[in-house]
Order: sequence, then structure tokens, then C-alpha cells
Amino acid sequence: MPGPGGRTRIGARQPASVLHGPARTVALILHVLASAAWFGIAVSVVIITTTAATTADESFAHDLYRVLAASPRVSVTAGLLGIATGAVLGLGTQWGLIRHWWVVGKILLAVIVVGTDAVIISAVASDALATGRPAPPLFGATSAHAVLLVIATALAVIKPRGLTPWGRRVLPAGRRLLRPATGEH
Repeated sequence: MPGPGGRTRIGARQPASVLHGPARTVALILHVLASAAWFGIAVSVVIITTTAATTADESFAHDLYRVLAASPRVSVTAGLLGIATGAVLGLGTQWGLIRHWWVVGKILLAVIVVGTDAVIISAVASDALATGRPAPPLFGATSAHAVLLVIATALAVIKPRGLTPWGRRVLPAGRRLLRPATGEH
């Protein structure tokens, strides 16, 4: 915790955290659940894509393509929920939205996955549904989504060092600012 006057051990001002205690815990739980659901949807779509492209049963493949055509609605919704809860956490904690490169990376990855889901996956899956033919780009794109979500999760867990230019202005001492003041000098 910051010492008197919101100062840390090194004397720099600690960024204000709006979320504390139970509110932060609830926001974090919602973010983890939304992100886990989003990843689960991405893996399910990879499995459905692979099964639809390799099955000999045309009727079954058609049903799977119908599921794939609807999947972006579910995936985009889960992604937007993950982005929204992540924004709440970023704005409500010391991490911020643009202070650390790992947060910026997570935001970019999330926007890429949501955008390609809404545009590319939706169009290719709808085309596969209409033609009944396997869509090779669909497997690559859906697999890439799962990989990007794994990378975003790794960034959240590892939290690699590195401040953005904005973060260097706000948090000039880097990670040392995140250590609470103990009252010792």
C-alpha cells in the first residue's frame, strides 16, 4: 500500500487504483471467466472446423458449417465481454490501459480476434455453409485465434516488464512503483 500522501518507498506518486478488495476480485473473476469462455469457444471452433472438413458425411458437415456460421456471434460476444472486463480492470488498477506493453499487446490481440471473427470467420463460414465445401482458410484462421488467445493469457500471467512512453511518464520508476511502501527508509 502507498505510504502517507499516496507515495511509494521511492518517493514517486502511486497511480490511483479505483478497484479495491471485493470489487477488484469480482472484476477479475468475471474477466477470467469471460476469457476462459472465449478460449473454449475458439478451441471448439477449431475442432468443428477440422471435423467438418474431414467428415465423409455431407449432412453432418452441413450441420457443422451451420454451427460455424453462427459461432462468430458467440465468440464476438465473449470477446467483447473479455475486453470490457479487462478495460474495467485496467482503468481500476495500477496497470492502466496503456501504461504497460503487455496490456497494450493483450488489447491488440483481442481486437484482432474479435475483428477477424466478425469479418473473416463469419464470411468464410457462411460461404462454406452455402457451398457445402470445406473452407481451408477457416482452419488456419480459427487455429490462429486459439493461438492468439494463448499468447494473451501468457502475457497476463507473465506480465513482462516494459512501460509504454505514457507509462514512463506516469510511472517513471517502472515496476519498482508497484511495490508498496513499508514505512522503512
